[in-house]
Amino acid sequence: MLFEIICNEFRQQRIEFHSGLNTVLGTKTGNNSIGKSSFLMIVDFVFGGNTYAHATDIIRHVGHHDICFSFIFEQEQFWFVRNTLDHQNVWKCNNTYEKEEELAVDKYCTWLNEKYKLELPYLSFRDAVGRYIRVYGKENLNEKQPLHTVINEKSQKASYALLKLFELYMPIHNLEKQHNISKEAVDTFRKAQKHHFVASVTKRQVDYNTKEIELLTMEIEQIAVGLEKGFADLDAELSDEAIRIKQLLSRARRQRSSINAKLKVVEENLSYRFSIATDDFNQLKKFFPNANLAALSEVEKFHSEISSVFSTELQTEKRRLQKEIADITLVISEYELKLENLIQNPKLSKTILSRHADLQRQIRVLKEQNDAYSKFAQLKQAEKEDSELLLLAHSVQK
Repeated sequence: MLFEIICNEFRQQRIEFHSGLNTVLGTKTGNNSIGKSSFLMIVDFVFGGNTYAHATDIIRHVGHHDICFSFIFEQEQFWFVRNTLDHQNVWKCNNTYEKEEELAVDKYCTWLNEKYKLELPYLSFRDAVGRYIRVYGKENLNEKQPLHTVINEKSQKASYALLKLFELYMPIHNLEKQHNISKEAVDTFRKAQKHHFVASVTKRQVDYNTKEIELLTMEIEQIAVGLEKGFADLDAELSDEAIRIKQLLSRARRQRSSINAKLKVVEENLSYRFSIATDDFNQLKKFFPNANLAALSEVEKFHSEISSVFSTELQTEKRRLQKEIADITLVISEYELKLENLIQNPKLSKTILSRHADLQRQIRVLKEQNDAYSKFAQLKQAEKEDSELLLLAHSVQK
């Protein structure tokens, strides 16, 4: 409790308080301007207020001065000094009011809050004490606004301070917190739509999307009718993979056909035989009597020898091409197996796969748009409900 206030400028320099109610009385004749209001402002000054330090009439006539005061908490006394000029600080003192430690007013008020054991959620010491010290010279004298600490304070803030004092504020605080969360969620969603991170659609668009999804789903089911069971469940990602393997398979088959064509040419060259036919030469002599048959025989012999050399090289080329065909055939078999395992239909055309993947993508986009609309509607409904609860709490409070 506040125990004493001392000031050398007082007519009665030391004023001691006792536990319970303390009353400031004027004279029996009811004279004014004897210092009652000034003394109450000094009490407010002791409790961290600033009005007394800005009382120009007092400062002009008295000058800046020290206010000494002490508190007793749990039988322990604490001494302080605060000056009207340096009113942003409070000095902690010894028992003869010699200054020892400087404290900022905020820190000093925190200390008072702890000693008076207020420490109420979201309520400062000044908000708990200062607004209820109503004295001439402060801005809280309007009898029509008994809770306001200043003239232009919002009524909601003033009433909240009273609720905090009686520990009735937390339900409203929780409602406000929830409303702020839901409002922020709606605002964030709107920004995401503005920057095209989330689809922005109307109710009419949602209705159209729903019908379109039904039509696209029916088309997928119709595709599945002509194929093996299970293709209707093939998603877009698997369709893309099937298309990719189909392309690789087609490329490998074309490569194998090209190698087969080369092998056929090599085999035809290997099957060709050079031979010396005397009868043919005799027939030739009938038309060309002067032909040199011996020279022709030498040429034919040379061709036969060359053929023997080429045959070795062609056999090597044939073996190389056959190995390539075997390798590419193995690759083709692997692709066919992968495709079969993937879609259970190795004869599925690229056109069907592409159409299926496209249908799946269209459905996914439409569903994402509808989901965005539903999510936004849920957020707005949550904000509306939270706002209504908060308004209801405010009306009950009033």
